[in-house]
Amino acid sequence: MSKLLKTNIKSVYKRMGKKDTTYYIRYHQGKKVVSEKVGNHSNGMTPEKAYKILLQRREFDQRLPSNLKVLKNKKFETLNSLANKYFKQLEEIALQDQHISVYEKTSKTIKNIKKEASIYKNFWKTWSLRKIHLIKIKEEHVAKFLTEQRKNYSAKSVYNALVLARSILKHTNYTLNNPFLFNNKELHQKFQQRINSRKRFLNENEIKLLFKAVKKELSHQNYLLILTAIMTGARPNSILHLRRQDINYHKNEITFYDFKRKMHYTVPLPKKLADLFKEHEIRGYEYLFYSSISMGNKPMSEFPNAIQRLLNHMFNTNIEKHEERVVIYTFRHTFANHLLQIKKLPIQDVSHLLNHASIETTRKNYIHMINENIKNSDLSDLFD
Repeated sequence: MSKLLKTNIKSVYKRMGKKDTTYYIRYHQGKKVVSEKVGNHSNGMTPEKAYKILLQRREFDQRLPSNLKVLKNKKFETLNSLANKYFKQLEEIALQDQHISVYEKTSKTIKNIKKEASIYKNFWKTWSLRKIHLIKIKEEHVAKFLTEQRKNYSAKSVYNALVLARSILKHTNYTLNNPFLFNNKELHQKFQQRINSRKRFLNENEIKLLFKAVKKELSHQNYLLILTAIMTGARPNSILHLRRQDINYHKNEITFYDFKRKMHYTVPLPKKLADLFKEHEIRGYEYLFYSSISMGNKPMSEFPNAIQRLLNHMFNTNIEKHEERVVIYTFRHTFANHLLQIKKLPIQDVSHLLNHASIETTRKNYIHMINENIKNSDLSDLFD
């Protein structure tokens, strides 16, 4: 093994290999001198970055003791303390913007904040290191916890929880050690890339069975919600906020608001859907889908639980893998895969109908292996 060589920065060293250069830092830990590997050149490590890590090590003891204890000293930040600041800031902004139209808001809504808070509570609050100084936590500790959580969560849910942790640190202006970034190349490949776990979509027979069950067991409004989702591919929240003024029967168009991209977009309105909308809408009601309490002046907050219960009963019995379960979002995947595989529409057209920012998003997240059950089917009766 080659010797450690000095760099142009004091206490920062390097080892030159045939394929890569590894950087080390040296600092005192008690009476001992510690030589710590901090990264490779191929992973973006430089002497300057190594020196910043060295400054952190000198100020704090980075090495975790064998018996971790909950911190009593509030001088330094923990994931828990930053999360509290993060959600408090979001709530304050949301309260200031509560009178702004939902279509004009650029900040998170109370509903979205509660959803994020729920993710943090259920996912990160089970982590034993959430109350430890962040400066003491390494990427390996985060990776170990995320790997353990894959037993209970889908890959996509794990990714979303990781993104939330990054957002907490970013929006609370925490600038020291960030163990959620995964600068390590191996960890980057394992956790950094978003994994789209929704590979399930419905075939022709499954759709027919679903609508037969819905007509028998659920309300007409629930039937129309599902039909709208499958025939337009719109996101659930966009469907729930559909207003009467968004339906143009003269041009056969329907306008959705994409809350993810903060924009309106227009897609063709199938005749079958148009006829059902005319029967369903009530004069004086602003929103097409509504609860009996709101009298049409407020949108439904979410798809009724009765729909998911029916999906669980029909498709999710004994299904353990999250990516194989049928959920509300499966309708969007069914729409996309039908157009791509059955109708043979160009991916550019499908991407436009889904209101994706780029074709690459459609290619990565919506093109799956062709299901033999749907390969030769014909769903033309569902898509006018």
